[in-house]
Amino acid sequence: MKYNLTYLLLIFLILISLNLTFNLFLKTELFSNSLFYVIPWIVLLILLFFQFVRKVNGKFIGKGLFIVVFVALSGILGSIANVAGNITGLNTILVGNYIGTYAGFDKKTEFDNPVEYKYYIFEKGDKRIKSELSKLRREFDGAKTEEFLFWQTAFVKGYSYSKVKGLDNLKDIKKYSVLFFTVGPLYLFEMFVISALNSLPLLLIPIVLLGFNEKFLEKELKPYIDFFLMKKTEI
Repeated sequence: MKYNLTYLLLIFLILISLNLTFNLFLKTELFSNSLFYVIPWIVLLILLFFQFVRKVNGKFIGKGLFIVVFVALSGILGSIANVAGNITGLNTILVGNYIGTYAGFDKKTEFDNPVEYKYYIFEKGDKRIKSELSKLRREFDGAKTEEFLFWQTAFVKGYSYSKVKGLDNLKDIKKYSVLFFTVGPLYLFEMFVISALNSLPLLLIPIVLLGFNEKFLEKELKPYIDFFLMKKTEI
């Protein structure tokens, strides 16, 4: 039982990683003003991952090939997981704590394609949201809102944090310290949770196969299963 649960957990983590990679890099929403706060944490996670693989396997063979295959699978399975999350509605069950306001293209300017303008982040329940939306509706063709668990995620996706309570009173050094140590980790955590919800429907496939005593990638995952079960891998 423990072996099978550990196996499914590892498969689930692989599915999450593929969807997370797709959403972070292939369907990127990173804006230039937030790259400095996110990229170092992504690099740190990648280094920790390779260090973990070396610890379990002793070495890491074929890193170049691994990256190519992983990115390719991210493009395929990552996009499928997004579709599954949208169809089932699992990726919408998160209750946001912050609201981002955005609007459509400017009425006074003609565009061949609609353009979205992202504006401010507000704490949920902030009375300023209503007046902000009214102002945007007067200036643009429409105004909408987007919910986030953390204002840091909204900032990474292009919204301004200038309306977030508490940040306006911080001095520059303290403000940039807060940004550096919270934006990357909390953004990645929220994206991880969303990727986990997206990947849940795909987890049904290995669960069903397990019922027929079939485990794909079992040979490749065996060292990691034994590692978590604190067993020595038989060679």
